[in-house]
Amino acid sequence: MSPKTLLAAGALALVAVIAACSENSSPIAPPQSDGQRPQLTVGGPPDGIVDTGEFEICKHGTAATFTYTVGGGSAQTVTLADGGCAVLASTPINGPGTFSVTTTESADPAVVLDSIVPTINTIFNPGGVRGSPITGTSTFTSAFNGDRGVLVEFYNSPAPPPPPPGCTFTVGYWKNHTNVWPSPYSPGATFYTSGKTWLQVLNTPTQGNAYYILAYQFIAATLNGTGGAPANVQQAMVDAAAYFANPAGSSLTRAQLIAMGTLLDDYNNGRLGVPHC
Repeated sequence: MSPKTLLAAGALALVAVIAACSENSSPIAPPQSDGQRPQLTVGGPPDGIVDTGEFEICKHGTAATFTYTVGGGSAQTVTLADGGCAVLASTPINGPGTFSVTTTESADPAVVLDSIVPTINTIFNPGGVRGSPITGTSTFTSAFNGDRGVLVEFYNSPAPPPPPPGCTFTVGYWKNHTNVWPSPYSPGATFYTSGKTWLQVLNTPTQGNAYYILAYQFIAATLNGTGGAPANVQQAMVDAAAYFANPAGSSLTRAQLIAMGTLLDDYNNGRLGVPHC
């Protein structure tokens, strides 16, 4: 049997396996320019590994629901238990077309998304290349086709309980536990005139920039609340808020901004009257 015939037979075998495992699936990929639609199936059960031509997601730590689209098609959902996997889309080996898949873990106040880890495999590297963990987002987008498969692993942990009153947390805590930010503060709200969200400010490296040095601690102190803070901390919060409202018009020097940041850092670490949680 010629190599070409073997390849064709392998492709047909894969299509048969996919069809057998996806009786309730429906193709949603856009038609190709030649009028042919690839054998794309959605929602088939997982096989536990990344196969060439599949886009698969797996869940670790907690259960979760995902919304996804394939090739610009309509949005669909899938719910996975801890340790569960699902093939969101597949196409035959050497099948026509490349498709973009976007999947988003739906927000759940009881779950913290720790990281997303993608693995890409190809016909030349069936074992795949595992990427670095991705943090700060619940959405992942990647292309797949008959020669390139994708596995996306979502690692979660149960959300911690809300912080007890009368104690403080550091910047790192609030940055990594956005699900327990007190009302009315939101990680997605715009931080004053920065053009960034509160969470984006916390994710911006300070690199010696006095604005961000102060902003880090100001945000943490705001979320901690300063009801029991000493007068100098409360005054620093007033001055910092005025500065962030109009940085260009402020007369505060870099040294003063850093000094306020240091003071608020002491407060957030429980060194100024209110204990650390």
